Amino acid sequence: MWVARLQLCKPAAYTSSIMTIAPTTAPLRVGVCGSGITVFHIAGYQKIPGVEVVAIAGPDVERCRAVAAQYGIPQVFADYRDMLALGLDAVSIGVPNTFHAQMAIDALAAGCHVLCEKPLAINAADAERMVAAARRGDKILMVAFSRRYIPNAIVLKQLIDEGVLGPIYYARAGWTRRSGIPGLGGWFTTRALAGGGPLIDLGVHMLDLALYMMGYPRPVSVNGATYAEFGPRGKGAMAYGTRPADPAQAIFDVEDFATGFIRFENGATLVLEASWAGYQPLGDDIYLQLYGRTGGARLAMPNFREEHSLRLTTEMGGTLVDVVPAVPQEKGINEYDREIAAFVQSIRTGVPPPATAEQGLTVMRIIDALYRSAATGQEVRV
Repeated sequence: MWVARLQLCKPAAYTSSIMTIAPTTAPLRVGVCGSGITVFHIAGYQKIPGVEVVAIAGPDVERCRAVAAQYGIPQVFADYRDMLALGLDAVSIGVPNTFHAQMAIDALAAGCHVLCEKPLAINAADAERMVAAARRGDKILMVAFSRRYIPNAIVLKQLIDEGVLGPIYYARAGWTRRSGIPGLGGWFTTRALAGGGPLIDLGVHMLDLALYMMGYPRPVSVNGATYAEFGPRGKGAMAYGTRPADPAQAIFDVEDFATGFIRFENGATLVLEASWAGYQPLGDDIYLQLYGRTGGARLAMPNFREEHSLRLTTEMGGTLVDVVPAVPQEKGINEYDREIAAFVQSIRTGVPPPATAEQGLTVMRIIDALYRSAATGQEVRV
């Protein structure tokens, strides 16, 4: 049996039309909490007609002022609650995980729609409170699962929805790094602020991506394991960014490698792995492998390389064939722009967002269960 490689002649439909959303009569007034990853949110908002980023809030006021000056944001606040008093339409939250829940609940109570960076919260209990607040206020609470919006993922999802793979019964997903502990000794490596290590940082992206492609089946049980082999020794830090004077003395009470096995109500299973550091050849090994009844798919992005990273395997005339789908690209538009556009579109049309709060809660329940399983060495029901 031989394997042929084909190029699809007709590219799959693309969702870039969301970048041409028609403005409403009144501008959408947005505020952002945080001055780190929210710069990608700000850039996305400013590409959409009729959307105004009117304020930024964060305890590092000087950094917020610098971001405000760069993007022409008129108001800066040290306390996000003072910003909410402006009567905003929407808020983006991009701060340490432990602050997600209260900020989102306060913003929802103030009548704002909310886009919250992943993970939805530091744990499932906080995520449940956020979902309840969104329902009480009848407002949108969307999770920023940005990996859904890369071109390859968009094309893969459409092909799955068209039935190319058939029912998906097994998946493997992972994001592992050679040496990439972020901010060794900072909030990322402090459990009280982050909730965990690479599982809740990188693994959350791949877990959502796998669930999204599988149709978000209901999880029933997990087995998990975690390891801390590099961080406690002051090893494995990113080559860039702030580094502690003595890495061996830096706070590191989270894992630097996690793996898990997840069972779903429909019989499907998923293997997940995430790490910040490990002896591996690639700097970043990012992958999703799907096994369906009538086809399979592999989305692999070694060191973030997206070109030709999506490949399907199916059968034609009794022969296995590899298919390389044509994936359209847009100059000047990235996954964060598409994510922001989807959020704005949801606000303006009333259509539920693509990454719902309930999906974010499901992800947090799985992550909580994986950490409990790792701690006890036992299978945990979700």
